[in-house]
Amino acid sequence: MSSPLFLKIILYYLTIMVLAFLINITIKMLFPIMKMGLKSTLSIFKKEKTIYVKIVSKRAYTFNDENKDSIQNYYLTFEDKDKKVYEFLVDQYYYIFYMEEEKGLLTYKGEHFIEFVRKNKNGH
Repeated sequence: MSSPLFLKIILYYLTIMVLAFLINITIKMLFPIMKMGLKSTLSIFKKEKTIYVKIVSKRAYTFNDENKDSIQNYYLTFEDKDKKVYEFLVDQYYYIFYMEEEKGLLTYKGEHFIEFVRKNKNGH
């Protein structure tokens, strides 16, 4: 086997390996982004739902944006009568105003929180 032919074969397989690696990395990076976009798009077509729930926990998450500004996200976690758990990003108002163990009506659409209204089971 001549040396130039051997070199061409090595370069051919090396090129295939590099391309396979790049395609693999691209898919691994793009798939989560595409999944989030699809989930968000599909939630537009979901119906708005209102259910009776209890607030089981609250949490705040702080991070810095690209300008090094501190940003805080607020989350409320709800539980329905069947023990199904829902967690939503909420405004600071809901985070401060409502406490754990409070019960009421949660309105949401897909992955998006709409409102929580404090109520007793009998409607008061």
